Amino acid sequence: MLNMTAGTLPDEESIRRFVCGLRPGGAAEKMASHDCLLCLPGMPPMQLTALLQIKADALRAFPQWETVCHGVQKNNDGSYTVLTQQRVGPMRHDLPAMGPF
Repeated sequence: MLNMTAGTLPDEESIRRFVCGLRPGGAAEKMASHDCLLCLPGMPPMQLTALLQIKADALRAFPQWETVCHGVQKNNDGSYTVLTQQRVGPMRHDLPAMGPF
């Protein structure tokens, strides 16, 4: 959940900054509430802190990783679907074992 002023909804630009900032120290970490859960394709919902640890490990192996946001769609239930492309770039280091999957 994004930290927003009570009664307001996130705008598309805020959602884009959040998704493209899903990296340690990035915009997502600054914008999210403590109970933020993310549902990535094929994975169960997970805490933002867990996802950021996984991303930190991946960024060591793929330091040129870039997230591109192609669109934001609001769903009928109030949630959002965000269309992204992950451009990981060349692998520069070993990828460590990761969890929780």
